[in-house]
Amino acid sequence: MKIVNVELVTSAAADGPRRGLVRDDVPQFAFVGRSNVGKSSLLNALVRRRIARTSATPGKTRQANIYLVTIDGGAGGPGTWRTYLVDLPGYGYARGSREAARELADVVEAYFATGLRGRRDDEQDTVEGPRRRGVFLLVDARHPGLPLDRQAFDWITQTVERPRIVATKIDKLSRSARAKNLREIARHFDAEPIGVSSETGEGIDELWRVVATLARS
Repeated sequence: MKIVNVELVTSAAADGPRRGLVRDDVPQFAFVGRSNVGKSSLLNALVRRRIARTSATPGKTRQANIYLVTIDGGAGGPGTWRTYLVDLPGYGYARGSREAARELADVVEAYFATGLRGRRDDEQDTVEGPRRRGVFLLVDARHPGLPLDRQAFDWITQTVERPRIVATKIDKLSRSARAKNLREIARHFDAEPIGVSSETGEGIDELWRVVATLARS
């Protein structure tokens, strides 16, 4: 599989995720998780170049950053195909003001309201959502079963669809701790997580296989 091109389509605030995205049927995959869980680093690892801003300070991603990626090959056979990868603001950032936290939550909710579900209740025109989509909930492999992660999982499941679980930073764990924590994550979410490391590249190919299979099916 070869990454042919990556383009930032838009950085959308709470009232803007529909711009340039929801009117076409290119599949889109949203990445959501707690602040500093490694969403931007994972996107950089997926496209094999630095496109998303990363920082040790949580809360840096403050908009829905939507990237159009063109790929050649991969799961599903040869040929060129495209998909959107969406870097959403992290939840659970407690060091900012309450207003700032609400603003970030509004961005996430607005994206899911328009980007994955189609027409919003307050919109008069018909907005077609993408025919294929997916949501990846990122959890830190070092901290399985956090209440905020479970709350996010329940909200996404009720609002959009059941998200697939990605366990980040598995390189920070010993072999025994990794196996134990991945089992614990699977128990909490009743689903086998995809263990990944943006540092070593472990699990990146597996995650791409899931994306490609969903996008090209």
